[in-house]
Amino acid sequence: MIGYYHENATVNYLAPVIESWFLAATANNPFIREWQKHYAPIKHLGEQNYFSELTKRDDYSLLTQKIAQPQQQLGSLAQQIAMREHRRVNLYLRKCEANAYYYQRLSGWKSEAFAHAVLFHQRPLTPPPVIKLSGNEQLHLDFNLRLGNYNRGSLLGQMMQTPAPIALASPINKARA
Repeated sequence: MIGYYHENATVNYLAPVIESWFLAATANNPFIREWQKHYAPIKHLGEQNYFSELTKRDDYSLLTQKIAQPQQQLGSLAQQIAMREHRRVNLYLRKCEANAYYYQRLSGWKSEAFAHAVLFHQRPLTPPPVIKLSGNEQLHLDFNLRLGNYNRGSLLGQMMQTPAPIALASPINKARA
């Protein structure tokens, strides 16, 4: 399985806290099936009751590791249960704080500061390959982009530019060649 892990939330690197917004796995992956099996009860129990059941587990403190607000990270808790029960997992994970959450980390996890960084600061020479957006960040970006409120040299400003058309060889030049 390929994805990202959350280093700030991970204590046990043999069972890293995996981000669920970006995953790649083979069809019918046994670990993904196990994860879904442990997350499925939320449909019938609801979020509060599901979380309450998880807190009763003897291994609850091992499941939460350093997850901030575990009651809001129920998918991560289900992932941790699956990781403990399905021990043979082949993972290729990248640290999300190093790239996907790079701008959030730089802006102190404040969505307004994040939006300002990608809209107005000069584009870095090597931007992160993936940038994860939360709902609040999307709202800030959408609002500013609709108004045309961005620096043309910023990361998003450069992405908003229409690329110059590629000049194709004219048929006349081809005939002469």
